[in-house]
Amino acid sequence: MSVEEIFRECREFTEEDNLEVYHAWIRERDSPLFRNDSMTLLKGLRGHSILDMDGNLTQDSDSRSRTGIWGVRTRHVSRMKISSGAGDTRETFRKMVRGLGYIFREFGDFSRLDFVPHDRDALVMIFQSDNPTNVIIEMEIDHLNAWPDSHAPGDYRSTVQGNVTDLVSSNGRTSIRIEGVSPVIRIDGREVTLEFMLDGEVTVIISREDLEFSESLLHETLTYHGSINRFCRLVTPSFQFNKAFIWAKHDLLELFTDTGDVSGWYAGLPQFSWFFGRDGEWMSMAATESGFEKMSESHLSLLWKYSLNGRIPHEIPADTNISDSLQIASNGLSSRYMSIDSSPLWIISCIKLWKWHGVDFRHGEVDQVVDFLRGCDNNGDGLLENNFSKGLIGWPESWAEVRDGACVDINALWIEALIQLGRLRGSHVHAHDILMQNYFRTFFHQAGETLTIYDSVEGETVRTVRTPMQLVPAMFFSSNLMRRVVKEMSGDDMQTPWGTRSMSSSDPMYDGSYHLGTVWPLMTGWYVLAAYRNPLPEEAFRALSTFPRLVFGSPDPGRINETYDDKIEKGTGQFAQGWSSSLFIQSVIEGLFGLDPDGKDGLNGLKENCNPMLPGGWGRMSIENLKYRGKTYSVTVSQNGFAVEEDSPVED
Repeated sequence: MSVEEIFRECREFTEEDNLEVYHAWIRERDSPLFRNDSMTLLKGLRGHSILDMDGNLTQDSDSRSRTGIWGVRTRHVSRMKISSGAGDTRETFRKMVRGLGYIFREFGDFSRLDFVPHDRDALVMIFQSDNPTNVIIEMEIDHLNAWPDSHAPGDYRSTVQGNVTDLVSSNGRTSIRIEGVSPVIRIDGREVTLEFMLDGEVTVIISREDLEFSESLLHETLTYHGSINRFCRLVTPSFQFNKAFIWAKHDLLELFTDTGDVSGWYAGLPQFSWFFGRDGEWMSMAATESGFEKMSESHLSLLWKYSLNGRIPHEIPADTNISDSLQIASNGLSSRYMSIDSSPLWIISCIKLWKWHGVDFRHGEVDQVVDFLRGCDNNGDGLLENNFSKGLIGWPESWAEVRDGACVDINALWIEALIQLGRLRGSHVHAHDILMQNYFRTFFHQAGETLTIYDSVEGETVRTVRTPMQLVPAMFFSSNLMRRVVKEMSGDDMQTPWGTRSMSSSDPMYDGSYHLGTVWPLMTGWYVLAAYRNPLPEEAFRALSTFPRLVFGSPDPGRINETYDDKIEKGTGQFAQGWSSSLFIQSVIEGLFGLDPDGKDGLNGLKENCNPMLPGGWGRMSIENLKYRGKTYSVTVSQNGFAVEEDSPVED
């Protein structure tokens, strides 16, 4: 699409079109979801823009927040206010359209189109008006570096040459180019004001290097974002499901970041904008299944590159030359390698990548990770123990100190990693039976009608915290016991109409906070996968349906928040979170369609490892262009059964 085509289409959109078009989301001023101050994100491989819905921004004082206009490591614009002849644009703002790679805004006397070129540290703003109006753009340039780099910029110097303004500091450079008009430019230290008469079209480009606009720059960006439609297309009777699935894949594309040195997934934005272990591993699994296997391989390689003697990191700053400075305890322990679950999840993710796409398996690296994990077995029973005093914790972080010892979720991941690795290497099918028996004997106790599940065990100390951690084994193992566990997690104390709580409201520790009751879409996905595996399809589909509900109800439409309040359906945490979208993708592919290919052959590898569960009321559902082992397939499910058909080889 050209600039003119986007402007013309977006001007015609109404909020009703949210239920008609797949490639765009619309918010109008009279909508109950319309909020000027809610944030909206545009991101490419390198740069990103996080502004308020109305396109302005009040400066955020949180050093870990990436609001504003950013390159990979350095912020260009920390504050922006735009006004026109009709007044303050916060008051004249009428409509926003969020498309694949752009945001359109309509005001009282002009329209504006923003996009971030997919491979540049830049933001392009195109202004259009049919009638002359005076536009004033006020910006603050601050060159803040991304957390944890605390180097403060200084010595700002500015130059103006024609329609290009440059601001240079000890941290970086910002170039501001105006095309289509000769503006009045005022500079006061870091404050820049642009004023011009808008009569037709004016383009403003904010970038690290002086960048000129071209239609090809827009076309390349739209092509990059539109690539999400190439593979893994969901077709169901529900428009909401289909559209939510497309935009969940788009979150994976958007959050993938190339720093120039390494590339991988940010966990989310505006915070957590660095590379994570377990967060990125859940994203990796969804990406592997939906056709983004090269991104998955890149992220897993990044985690290995910064591993420590087989210990997979929890987090890596975007500037990998900066050491992690965040402490998790008074004794100075760092968060860099704190999450024990990053390591078994890395093994599981690597195996999934091999099974789906035949990527060379990392035997030597995996063996080192296994050796590290075996070293976490302190008493020789085969189970792993956390040790908070040594900076090794499981989920969740806010009460990690009381989870020392063997944990129900960590050991489920560990055993699954060993089982998957054994299958890949042709080990005896019962090689881990004794460990599995010890696991269930340690954590699950039945006495008549009473089932007791231990969250963690440390010597003679047992803890019975009621959380979705108990669902993790049921995601991988199926049995009457696991089915009962899922049922135990299906009550109103754990489930809300918008997802799964991080702790039961009946647990003594519950207070509704981040790790103590807040609703996490991540954990909703755990519940869905466990319910489909064990099998409770009605409960699974009910929880799966919360994902499209959240996507359509988001203030930045099309997104799923990191967390939600557990009493009312209100987004909390950060508004763009990768693993929230990833668990929706996984829940559809592995849960709804029951796809878990073994990687040993093509068509039969899918057909023989497909266990779909068609929801009541749906006559048919399918996944088209599913990428598997160098070819694409269609998986079609109807009331008469399912069929898997080969489409074509994949062309790069």
